[in-house]
Amino acid sequence: MIDINELQKKWTKCMLYLSIALVIVFFTGEILLYSLLAPIDIIKTSLIKVIVYQSINVVLVLITYFILKSKKLPDYTKALIPLATIFLICINFVFNHYYYPSAIIALSIPVLLSILYTDQKLTHKMIILCTALTIAVSIIVLVLNINDVGFYDDYVVNIVIVDTIILFLIISAATMVKMEHKRHELLTESIRQRNYYYTQARIDELTKTHNRNAYTNKIKRLVEHKERFCIAIVDIDKFKIVNDKYGHKAGDNVLAYLGSLLNRINSETIYTARYGGEEFVVIFLNDDTEHAKQVLEKLKNKFSSKHFEELDNTTVTFSAGIAKKTKIDDETTIFNKADEALYKAKDTGRNKICIFKQ
Repeated sequence: MIDINELQKKWTKCMLYLSIALVIVFFTGEILLYSLLAPIDIIKTSLIKVIVYQSINVVLVLITYFILKSKKLPDYTKALIPLATIFLICINFVFNHYYYPSAIIALSIPVLLSILYTDQKLTHKMIILCTALTIAVSIIVLVLNINDVGFYDDYVVNIVIVDTIILFLIISAATMVKMEHKRHELLTESIRQRNYYYTQARIDELTKTHNRNAYTNKIKRLVEHKERFCIAIVDIDKFKIVNDKYGHKAGDNVLAYLGSLLNRINSETIYTARYGGEEFVVIFLNDDTEHAKQVLEKLKNKFSSKHFEELDNTTVTFSAGIAKKTKIDDETTIFNKADEALYKAKDTGRNKICIFKQ
């Protein structure tokens, strides 16, 4: 699954590529426009002008690229820099072509791109900037051309049309980002609930270890993939006496404590689960039974040294049986072997760990 940091990195790279594409489009379009439409006597001057102000865009992109290389900036800040660059490129374009009303529409580009980030605050900032610049450019151009009556009348009409289009785009952007933000919240909540129920279905509520269903799926996969492993069955000694004498609440506390110890040894190579009642299973993802015994001996000593207040400060022990999977074993036969070793530990005095012997 892609996390938020990875998503921000992808967004940042995408915006950087878009800024480069925007520079290329503006440069190519203007070169073609002036080459085809400009009078011959001013083509050279016009092309030099285009190259000069387009070089500003190239510098902006290069600065952005080197800033993004910095390891000091957080990913969220980096994600906003290319969008700011696109905004500056659009401003440069508009101020170099303010006498064309349609050029002002370029200011809406960063607003629309900000929607993809699903950040309402970011889009609102872009909207404010776009609105302010649109008004400013419109006023400046009208003031500069106030004496050109014929041009002025047409320009006023064009400005009104363009500003109306930009206003519509801004309203659309605000609505879209609001809906996208709501959709994102719903999706996040749905994922959170799914993960919660998924966890509930696999985790034992009392001991917080994996439950029997999770263990069954795990060992089936190991057998199917012909993995080398050994399992241990851990069973609390004389647990019925604990429940009968001190009550099930006290018994639950004992189970929870053993569960907490087992959870501490959970790792990439050790998998623990509650099988049922006072019985737990531990899967060691190697077939070194002596190593498994050493791990469980430490766990057993830790568990048996605990004085439970609810049991009048007495201690509780557990016994365990370990079995190594052979080539012919499936999930049932290896469990039965570990169970046989467990019975041997119980029959020979409890509070001990036995390894199944073939």
